[in-house]
Amino acid sequence: MSINRPKKTMDGVRIKKRTRPTRSFERDDSATSLGINSQKISEIKKRKKEITRTQKKSIHPTQLVEKKNINRFKPAKKRTPFLNIEKRIFNYKSTRWVFKIIFVVILLVVFFNTKEKTTITLRPHYQYVEMENIINTYRNPKQEQLGFDIIAITDTSSISIIADETRPVSFKSTGEIIIYNNFSSEPQRLLANTRFKSASGKIFLLDDNEVIVPGKKGSTPGSIKVSVFAEKAGKEYNIDITDFSIPGFKEAGLINKYNGMYAVSTKSMAGGEIGTESYISNNKKEEAQEKLTQDLSKRLREKLQKEKTDNVIVVTGSEQFIFKETLYTSDDTGSAGILSREGTIVAIVIGKENIGNYIADNYLEKADSQEVKLLSANAIKVSLENGDTLDLKDLNFAKIRVYGSPLYSWIVNKEEVKEKISGVLKKEVVDVIDMIPSIDRAHIQIRPFWKQTISKDPKDIIITIDI
Repeated sequence: MSINRPKKTMDGVRIKKRTRPTRSFERDDSATSLGINSQKISEIKKRKKEITRTQKKSIHPTQLVEKKNINRFKPAKKRTPFLNIEKRIFNYKSTRWVFKIIFVVILLVVFFNTKEKTTITLRPHYQYVEMENIINTYRNPKQEQLGFDIIAITDTSSISIIADETRPVSFKSTGEIIIYNNFSSEPQRLLANTRFKSASGKIFLLDDNEVIVPGKKGSTPGSIKVSVFAEKAGKEYNIDITDFSIPGFKEAGLINKYNGMYAVSTKSMAGGEIGTESYISNNKKEEAQEKLTQDLSKRLREKLQKEKTDNVIVVTGSEQFIFKETLYTSDDTGSAGILSREGTIVAIVIGKENIGNYIADNYLEKADSQEVKLLSANAIKVSLENGDTLDLKDLNFAKIRVYGSPLYSWIVNKEEVKEKISGVLKKEVVDVIDMIPSIDRAHIQIRPFWKQTISKDPKDIIITIDI
């Protein structure tokens, strides 16, 4: 048996069944008025349904969800660039910075061009002097004469040398003895080469001078110290300290004097030897001396160029050398030694400024009031005429040959230029500059740039020289 139960309600409210709303087409009187009948309207509805069915069949189920979301949440309208507030703010900021930069640049231009200032770069006049002339020079020059000086530089050079030959040698032993006079209170004279005999029988002699031995005083004998040398060469005469007698008194029969006069050595005798020694031959000495002289000459020339000041020019061909005797010092063995020699170089020098002024005054085309400056003093070459050998010690006059191509620059008087161009129109400055012979070219810059007149105040005119 079926029982019809009432449907459940929530909170006393009957739940109604949700139904999908359907579109209803109402008859449009306007369409009817336009001649569109109901049959045509139904055909249009059928076509729309067929189109909708075909679209649903072609759409993937996953795309339906996306499509539902798209239909459910409509996207915001696309903003045009003109309505984009962020871009408008950015464009506003960037434009503002551009205007600020332009404003600062304008301020800087106005600031640096407000103060009046004229800058002029001048190129002075240049001229080469081609010359080759003979000029008289003087040790003590007068006005309008070219003078010279004498310079001297000394140096020493040495060279090692080794012995190349041997020779026999013999040396006698030498030493000192004290001679005593216990014979008489009167002084006793001993002649040169008096013989003294040692206890071992070795004979030693006085040198070439005679000796006076003082007399004794009471019981104290008189004494004197002298040098003696062996009678013969050899090592056997290198004896120790010993007593000596004077055999000549005994041979003459003067026994008392022989017994009263005697001698004692103060130290051992030394130096006696017979053998060979190495020595340097004369030919080798001459070769070494010639090489030493060449090296010394080269050193003196180099030293002359280094030690002379940059203000002088050495006259080529005037150099002279003065050498002292060569000294030889051997080592202890005598098989080697050192040759040394001292030399001096003497030469004529001329001041660069003096010869520069002399050439400018006599060979340069310029007015007497114009001042010039020598730029290339090294281009001036001077040499002694005809290569004459002169006595430089007493030299007072010399002829020199001067040749080369020195370059001169005219000296520009800046203050004079400022006075002449101050207040002058820029286009007229060229004519003013052409009237100044010391200037070849000028470049003018006026500030502010719109001014066409040179500054009237010379302090506002800056002049630089382009050399």
